[in-house]
Amino acid sequence: MLKIYEVTVPAEWIDYNDHLTEGYYGVAFGYASDALLEHAGFDERYRRDERGSFYTVETHVQYLLEVKVGEKLTFETMVLGVRPKSLHAFHTMKREDGRIAATQETLLVHVDTYEVKVRQMAPWILSNFNALADTHGTLARPGGVGRSIEH
Repeated sequence: MLKIYEVTVPAEWIDYNDHLTEGYYGVAFGYASDALLEHAGFDERYRRDERGSFYTVETHVQYLLEVKVGEKLTFETMVLGVRPKSLHAFHTMKREDGRIAATQETLLVHVDTYEVKVRQMAPWILSNFNALADTHGTLARPGGVGRSIEH
């Protein structure tokens, strides 16, 4: 797994229950996704030269433990799968005590930013993501992958 993002929870992310509010989990996981993309080479040059970007099209978040103001969070990220037009990843948010606070399974698609339509990634960045997926494919899949909401 990649450990490429961490954040200390600012006061403005805290709600009336004195813990991290729901929307800011999404913000934090979004930054973890950005760190994954940057790790694979996605940057301003890619956006300009390849006219490509990534859009998140689906996520599934599990809220497991409270997170308080000032707490340092670390994120472990796994690439679950790659296709020429999409990236499937899983983030684990850990508190300072090492316990899992939340997880997010996410699906991103690659988009042509000029035509605003889904298209294949540039071959070199697709290769970078495939290499990560191959490496992560040897690891146990995290609990919660593919889970649906049960009532």
